[in-house]
Amino acid sequence: MYKKVEHSLGSPFSRGRSAKGDYHHHPEIAGIGVINSEHRYGVLMHTTLAVTPQRVPLGLLDQQVWTRPAETLGRKPHHDTRRIGEKESQKWLISLEMTAKAQAHLPNTTLVSVGDREADIYDLFDLFLLAHKLQQDVLVRGAWDRRVAHPEGRLWAHLEACPVAGTVTITTPRQADMSARTATLTVRSTAVTLRPPKKRAREHLPEIIVWAILAKEEDAPSGVTPIEWLLLTTLPPTRPLSRPASTSSGMRAAELLRCTIRC
Repeated sequence: MYKKVEHSLGSPFSRGRSAKGDYHHHPEIAGIGVINSEHRYGVLMHTTLAVTPQRVPLGLLDQQVWTRPAETLGRKPHHDTRRIGEKESQKWLISLEMTAKAQAHLPNTTLVSVGDREADIYDLFDLFLLAHKLQQDVLVRGAWDRRVAHPEGRLWAHLEACPVAGTVTITTPRQADMSARTATLTVRSTAVTLRPPKKRAREHLPEIIVWAILAKEEDAPSGVTPIEWLLLTTLPPTRPLSRPASTSSGMRAAELLRCTIRC
């Protein structure tokens, strides 16, 4: 697989994705746990797949499988008092470490680890810092309007105050209640200094500087929710936008990033 990655065109992506294996029809299986109700049994999985920028799968880099004990069902875990190593969120760090092992075999290729909005936890700072240590690059789709050390105070407002760097034309797939369509997104990007949440002040978490990219549809058709993507990455955007991007797969964020960084 390493030869496939090494000879792929551009920087391959290491994409993490979580899923559930539902075995509620087979309660006799030993070792399974609950999923989201006392009647749903199975396992949870987090898979790290290597794909080329052209969306060609190259193989699995990692697959984690775990279960949730039945006695935890309905309990609200105290996330604020637990370290990331005690949370399911540690799957992102493990995925990054496994990507680093692959990177060690690929001296002429840079892998970019991609996470969806589930990866936008403040502990992702551990992920960014670990990425730097492991000489990895990371791309996460933002989910939270985080505190920033800038006059605007919040991440979205800070990005919206930045000048437009260019535009990207995307094609969205057909959905049950909507036909496929094209959309033009304005793109803003800048380095941002993120501040830790106030509720975790006792942990003395550090501020961290990352690159942020905001892609936003300014003139959506009437009755259509505008497309808006906010990305956090270790890769600095360094060139103007010029080419279209497709949003017909789960690699939409990665493709938008690829339109804004050095090839």
